Amino acid sequence: VATRTEELLTATDGMISGFVKATGANQEFRDSLVDGMNASRRMGLSIQNAGVATQALFESTVSFRRASEQGRKSMILFTATLEQAGVGSQQTAKNIQILSKTLNISGEDAAKEASKMVTLAQSIGRPISQVSSDFAEAAGTISAHGDNMMQVFSELSAAAEATGLSMGNLLGIAAQFDTFDSAASAVGRLNSIMGGPYLNSIEMVYMSESERIRAMLEATE
Repeated sequence: VATRTEELLTATDGMISGFVKATGANQEFRDSLVDGMNASRRMGLSIQNAGVATQALFESTVSFRRASEQGRKSMILFTATLEQAGVGSQQTAKNIQILSKTLNISGEDAAKEASKMVTLAQSIGRPISQVSSDFAEAAGTISAHGDNMMQVFSELSAAAEATGLSMGNLLGIAAQFDTFDSAASAVGRLNSIMGGPYLNSIEMVYMSESERIRAMLEATE
């Protein structure tokens, strides 16, 4: 038991030293790292993952550096959990930053929003690592939908799983309808192929990306 405790203390000291060396973090963030490691250990998570998560959040998530002590611990636990599930902490930290900035919410609330990706992945049978990377790829486009961005992303993810197309391909298809000119051209081609006036270019312009994909799929049924 004594040896195991000594090993744990040595590993903890090593991670704290590495964290401070890499980030220059002060005592406040060192304490958050220790809190995160202890909480992770109690949950059966690797303390190494907690260390990786804390460094990623500190480096990539402004809202983490501004969060309360409890908020930081919550974000570390969430990120460490995903790290253990195969999602890189840098990816999770960047997604939290995107959600925090786009939705104008705290880092802790952004982590709660990000947790919806876990539920989404389970519901459509898609790996959480893929869903997380898909979100990062789609964020620049779907952030225009503000509070509805997660709903649009969920629908796009379901379409990607159903069609076998990548998120990038789906976004490229949907982008054809961003302007009236390009929408008219794309709709004209599609209606010609399908043999009827199945799609309306003006309606397609005002749809979200996921609605455009759904309209196209319904038109081909």
